[in-house]
Amino acid sequence: MLAALTRSPRCEDLGGCRDAIDAVDGVLGQLLERRAELVACAQRAKQARDLPVRDAAREAAIARRVALRAPRLGTAGAAAVMSAVVDACLVAAAPVPA
Repeated sequence: MLAALTRSPRCEDLGGCRDAIDAVDGVLGQLLERRAELVACAQRAKQARDLPVRDAAREAAIARRVALRAPRLGTAGAAAVMSAVVDACLVAAAPVPA
């Protein structure tokens, strides 16, 4: 799945670039869905242990790791992206009120 996306895309024209972006976005969507599932699992485990919902140190470490894998984003860009991802996953993990 990821191997095909890591090859140099043929962005010789706008259509080719958009096709490559769409392919990345498709995989990114699948990965985000899986991450949201895992966050829900982690939140249930935290709740059972009476732990806080958020862990600022862990979130900062995640952003640093992403910045290393996505240097074009830079530290601030990676932190912004991961903050949005974490926020969205936590919202998705929240129990639905009855």
